[in-house]
Amino acid sequence: MNLTLSVIKAAVGRVGGIGRPSQAALDTLRRRLEAERGRSIIDVQVRATGGGITALLTHRRGLGCELVHKLAWDGFAAATRTARQQGLSGVPELLQDAFADSRRVLQPMVAEMDIEERAAEPMLLFDTDQADASTFNLPLYLAFADPLHSPSWLQTLDGAGFDFQVAERGHPERLIELSTPADLYLLARLLRDAERYQLVAVRTRAGEPAAAVGRPLPSAVGTVAAAADPVLLLRVHAPFPLPGEVLAPIAETPCLGGAAAAAILPLMPVSLGEAGSDGFGPPIVTCAAFSVHEGRLSDVENVFAQPHWQPVRERAARLAAALRRPLNQRPMAALPEALQACVEARLAARPESNAPLLARVV
Repeated sequence: MNLTLSVIKAAVGRVGGIGRPSQAALDTLRRRLEAERGRSIIDVQVRATGGGITALLTHRRGLGCELVHKLAWDGFAAATRTARQQGLSGVPELLQDAFADSRRVLQPMVAEMDIEERAAEPMLLFDTDQADASTFNLPLYLAFADPLHSPSWLQTLDGAGFDFQVAERGHPERLIELSTPADLYLLARLLRDAERYQLVAVRTRAGEPAAAVGRPLPSAVGTVAAAADPVLLLRVHAPFPLPGEVLAPIAETPCLGGAAAAAILPLMPVSLGEAGSDGFGPPIVTCAAFSVHEGRLSDVENVFAQPHWQPVRERAARLAAALRRPLNQRPMAALPEALQACVEARLAARPESNAPLLARVV
């Protein structure tokens, strides 16, 4: 029987407005989910990256199981009540405890895989804070589509390549199916337009899931918080890329759109449990390496805690500081869509001055 891995993420409030959720909020969610271990679910792990809490659950109930999702949302709702009692910042207002209302208010994100377990099933789980929805476009492209970057799967797959699923941001129902190497150039063109397209899933040609990026549930589509701070769950080692092939692009500190202030900032890899991005610092990413056997989750390896990632963090901090200097207005300016929306709103508010304002904008 196949095993389902469900990664479910939501924000319940931050300590001091810029930190992590409180330990009490984390413990509330962890207790609720661990009580279902061996019943509704097989195993669970809960941790925080920045202001978001992420729960990794294993079960055999298939993708999109409402029972499992409701179990998680009930736990997040309880954690939210704990955060409100502590007076944390950014706590969502839960009007009711109904499942549908919790999904709408908590703006949850889900990444799921239904897999046939290998004898050894190593995986990586990435999590982000203050990061753009398309953060993982480049790492996934290099790991699964570029044989010069990732030669490990060439012989295993006999050059067959992978199948990719690309979503148009803001329109999650519009999914584009592409295969490499035949569609390599089109895939590259789409992923370069990161403000519009997001790579959300990768599979082998045989249909085996390889990677899944967190996406908002339908009730949360269109909200900023639901689209930002994505998670990435992926399988490593043959017939998939090696861990180093997935991690290497992050070592290059790629610059990408941040969730805050439409900034263009470098992605900083940090250790599990680090405080979140403070609004001045760059978006952050964590990585947990683990194995799963018969649905049971192993201990976690804190990938970015290794010493050789410290120079990468220092480079990201220097680059972020440089990009935030007043002279670098273009990288920090509002993205074109946001600027156009601002102009349109101003025009609508003052119709009698349309012509002069347009002249000034041009």
